[in-house]
Amino acid sequence: MKASHKCPKCDSLDVGVLDVAALPHGTEVLDFRPQPAGVVRRKSWPMPVFIPVGRIEAWVCTTCGYYETYVKEPAQVPFTELHGFRWASQSPPRTGPYR
Repeated sequence: MKASHKCPKCDSLDVGVLDVAALPHGTEVLDFRPQPAGVVRRKSWPMPVFIPVGRIEAWVCTTCGYYETYVKEPAQVPFTELHGFRWASQSPPRTGPYR
């Protein structure tokens, strides 16, 4: 949807972008918090600190309601440092020839 600007479910062109950082969080109407891509754990005294990194955006079909989320600027997110992250193939992508 992000590349084609067309809904993959209903073929509608009525697609919009929603900054997920603007969505309300919790029960308060004005309690807006950014939705991070994840958190990086940093060791600090007296306890570890979790730092949010990356931002999420959503692409929404206004005809059928289909919704896709993406990480904004993924090259800037240290995925291998994200708390709970793992490669889907159980190993990092290869950067060179297979040996």
